[in-house]
Amino acid sequence: MNGTEDRRNPYLVLGLPYGSSPREATRAFARRSKEVNEGRFTGYTVEDLTWALNQVEQAAQDTGVDVRIYRVPANPSLFDGLPDGDIGGSGFFNPSPVPIGRATDPVGPGEIEALLDEAVTAWVEELLGPGGQPVQIPYPFPE
Repeated sequence: MNGTEDRRNPYLVLGLPYGSSPREATRAFARRSKEVNEGRFTGYTVEDLTWALNQVEQAAQDTGVDVRIYRVPANPSLFDGLPDGDIGGSGFFNPSPVPIGRATDPVGPGEIEALLDEAVTAWVEELLGPGGQPVQIPYPFPE
């Protein structure tokens, strides 16, 4: 893959925060490759991990490589609750739920009964129809 098509982030592949040192990247590579080999981590292959380690090592030496790495600035406070301590409060990226208005009329008891009858009829037809499991009734009936 060339640089314009490759949108992977080596820090995310290795499970590291952005800007980690090559030494930290080497430790993360060893940990992740062990997880991949044991089958506990299937998100990436060992080849992906090798590529990511190489990118982090190159970024430490050549600042031009680091510029091509896609990254999103993170502000952890955007995930925090409201400063006034409101229990239902949440951060900018974790908004509180907003109830939506009802789009249909309420269902009456007659309509509920009709739906239940239809469901039971379909269920019985499925059980006793030609595609259903064979049913054996014990004979004589227990008293």
